[in-house]
Amino acid sequence: MEIFNLKWFRQLRMFVIADPRDNSITFSKALYKKLRLLDYEKEPKAYVFYLPYEKKYAFCINPELGQDDAPLAEIQYNTKHRTIGFESLVPTVQKIFYDYGLPHDKPCKLTVTERIIEKEDCYINYFVIERPYV
Repeated sequence: MEIFNLKWFRQLRMFVIADPRDNSITFSKALYKKLRLLDYEKEPKAYVFYLPYEKKYAFCINPELGQDDAPLAEIQYNTKHRTIGFESLVPTVQKIFYDYGLPHDKPCKLTVTERIIEKEDCYINYFVIERPYV
């Protein structure tokens, strides 16, 4: 019998709630803790991008893109609902839902998987928004 995989179990708590009605992406508590948004020197911003080889979307926080006009979304705190997330305008959540085959009129909880790229002297963390198992 295989030993229970603790990393897999922790991964279950890392998710986003994507809402196509207002193009918002809200972090789960575990994902928020993993992002460590308060540790950044400058204001944290999210960059959403497409992974063509996997046909999935992903995001990273404060990437060094070398462009001043890159579409970065501000991380915001919602005082009414006490949640943290961002508004994804490029690409929109509606586009993500269309590509994933999800309903366009209600929010969905989507699992997030952390990936790390080692580039020269630094590591780049990004989070893949996984397709739901339908």
